[in-house]
Amino acid sequence: MHVLTYLALGLAAASAAGSAIAMDRTIYAQANGSGACQAALPNYEGQIRKRPLAIQNEGDASAFLTCSPVSLQGNAVHASGHELVLVNVTATARQVNCTGVSGPQSGATYMPKSVAVPGNGSASMNWTEADGVGAMNLETMNMSCNIPPGIGVRTVYTRQLVDVGQ
Repeated sequence: MHVLTYLALGLAAASAAGSAIAMDRTIYAQANGSGACQAALPNYEGQIRKRPLAIQNEGDASAFLTCSPVSLQGNAVHASGHELVLVNVTATARQVNCTGVSGPQSGATYMPKSVAVPGNGSASMNWTEADGVGAMNLETMNMSCNIPPGIGVRTVYTRQLVDVGQ
């Protein structure tokens, strides 16, 4: 056989073998809190400021925020989690309570979480499959948070394992 024939056969074999290999990759979808979150009711709007780096409670009382992160549909192998990164611009630690909600209205899974955000610091809150997030992430994931004064949502993450082929 000619050298070019061997080369052609080798490339064809490598191509055929490569197309059968599935490859999964973790994809991180990130959104700023001011893009993915909003005040839950109009009466909270006066306390909430959408800053470039966070959606922040600048009022004197707690306010509720609703966050709705983006997730990939179709080729997601599974969701590995959703995360809120919270910031505190006050000198004292503040407790933040949130409920993650996954699924349709008629059969939603409610996943409450709490975290202490240190003074002038940050903390994160995560929801994973172990908490009740749908393994295929075929349902929406939303968070409802009671945000004390001085607390903001800086970033909203969605992590998904996606089949990207080879």
